Amino acid sequence: KENRLIAFANFRNLTVTLGAHNIHRHENSQQTFAVQSYHPHPAYKERPRVNDILLLKLKGKAKLNKYVRVIDLPKANRNVAPRSQCSTAGWGFIDQGKTTDKLFETNVIIRPPKECRSLNPGITNGIICAASKQWVKDCSQGDDGGPLVCEGTAQGIFSYDFKVPPGFYTRIASYLPWIETTMQ
Repeated sequence: KENRLIAFANFRNLTVTLGAHNIHRHENSQQTFAVQSYHPHPAYKERPRVNDILLLKLKGKAKLNKYVRVIDLPKANRNVAPRSQCSTAGWGFIDQGKTTDKLFETNVIIRPPKECRSLNPGITNGIICAASKQWVKDCSQGDDGGPLVCEGTAQGIFSYDFKVPPGFYTRIASYLPWIETTMQ
């Protein structure tokens, strides 16, 4: 618990920017908020990475518009069907170790749980894995916390990869009771 608190102490001056496309310049679509409080999952472990989910409470309220919208959470106990097409996005490393200024989005395919376990035997039901059809893309280093969106629903949060596809995502549906309790 002490190590976890030290790691989250680094978030003190964190801000959240909504509606951004280019992270290295100000855009009129952007809304920036300080973080009022942090809520890591109480059973989070870095090695092996489990329960990799953190909720942030913002200071202030976002203005919904064409750049900033609410996304649905998944239904409880519903799995994303294997072979479903989803999308993921981030500003992490894309080419030869360079980050991108502009939001990079790519489509990925949900891999069957058996296939995921063959690549990473220790994963639990709280994990989804996904990669592009050709196994050349997923989230990148630096995209931790990025979304996995399937049919307009936030199904996952990018957690880790092994520097090659697939990417492993925290399955949001597994954490709905904790999310609801924490938000109250």
